[in-house]
Parts: sequence; structure tokens; C-alpha cells
Amino acid sequence: MRAINFTVYGHPAPQGSSRAFMPKGARFPVVTSTNPKLKPWRQQVAGVALSLNEACFEAHVPLKMIADFYFDRPKSVTTKKRPGMTSAPDVDKLARSCCDALKSILLYDDAQVVNLHARKFYGGPERVEITICEYWVEA
Repeated sequence: MRAINFTVYGHPAPQGSSRAFMPKGARFPVVTSTNPKLKPWRQQVAGVALSLNEACFEAHVPLKMIADFYFDRPKSVTTKKRPGMTSAPDVDKLARSCCDALKSILLYDDAQVVNLHARKFYGGPERVEITICEYWVEA
């Protein structure tokens, strides 16, 4: 069974929400993300994935993805005050940003991910550790 492991260093950025607006005189709306740090983060994830020189998983293969996100602990937060990272960003939005970044690079489509384990922790350096493997379910 094929498995791919890699780490992307940097401050993980959540997917965020999209918003659309209609510029004056335009025929179609412009869709933008509410998070300006999203595009550089997705480019960084994609760049590390491309450097692996791994072939994309085939379209019909169901996948399991494990994503562990690490953030620096603020000086104002002690382990007694907050033992786990229960503050923003949301773990599901972090996972979405990584899945979308890996589309057409390691994943044929992010819909292939049928089993997702995403967790967030305090710990440096800031990074995401990603494992992607085939996920076969016996019927």
C-alpha cells in the first residue's frame, strides 16, 4: 500500500470563506477569499508536494489523510490555562486549505479523501505534517 509523508513549515492558514462582489460594469462576479494569507500558504503546500516527485493517486482510489497542525503557543496562554489548542483557526478549515492545495498534485481530486484525521497542537516550529495513503474498505 502506497503512503506519502511530508512536512510543510510555516504558519498554517485556514481556507476561510469566499465572498463574491460585482464590479461596476462587469458581466460576472469576482470571487475572493476572506483570508489574504491563504494563497501563499496553499502555494507553499503545493510546492513541497511537487518537490516529492510522487505521482498523483488515481481518480478511483479512496484515500486516508492525516494532517497534524502545529502552532506557536502565545506567551499569555499557559498549559494550565489551555492544555489544548481550542482557539481559532478551525481544524476543518485548515484541512480544507491543504486538501485544495494538493488537488491535481498528489490527489486527483480532494473528493477522494474518504477518511480524514485533522488535529491541531501547540508546538514549534509552526508546520503541518501530512500523511496520505490508500484506504480500502472491505464490503
